[in-house]
Amino acid sequence: MKTKSFKYQFILFLLLFISYSESGYSQFFVETNLGLNGAINPKMYNFSHTGFGVGYMYNGLIGVKIDYAKDNFSNTNGFSNSKRADVQLVANLSNVIFDKSYYDSFFVLAHAGMGMSSLKPSSANTSDTNINFMMGITPKYKIIGGLDLTVDASLIMNTNQNYNFDGSPTYQDLAVPQIGYIFNLSVGLLYRFIDRR
Repeated sequence: MKTKSFKYQFILFLLLFISYSESGYSQFFVETNLGLNGAINPKMYNFSHTGFGVGYMYNGLIGVKIDYAKDNFSNTNGFSNSKRADVQLVANLSNVIFDKSYYDSFFVLAHAGMGMSSLKPSSANTSDTNINFMMGITPKYKIIGGLDLTVDASLIMNTNQNYNFDGSPTYQDLAVPQIGYIFNLSVGLLYRFIDRR
């Protein structure tokens, strides 16, 4: 019941966000992406990353976004499902270096922030919840007015994992929980709401 309520609240927030954006502010954006995910320990690679986000850019230079992502990991030892939600600062590096890039088709964004991660291992009936920190870089290319093609590379650090990404408990190898590292390499689309003023 709690999960359904959260989903409805998020959908309502997204609709209000888009409705407000349509009122004439070009700084708002929505994005979606999919691609490769991987874990560093143990080394695992899968094409199962999906994510989406909503954000606001202030003056074309700096902004904030809220994003959600899901990653699945598997190898011969087992599997796990990871979900995360983050709040991140976004900086337009192109505009920091070259003011004229505001009018160009190619931009490079950097993003960093923190949030919560949930890892569901195959070896347990519970989820391992962690605080995460992340950072990444996103080159984007304007396809048409308001619509950009993106490529994103991100690194996520879970601070206190009790399970490895293959589902095995970390305490089999270590006496205490460990830091878990995930990376994503994805392609996606970013839509900027056109200024109607």
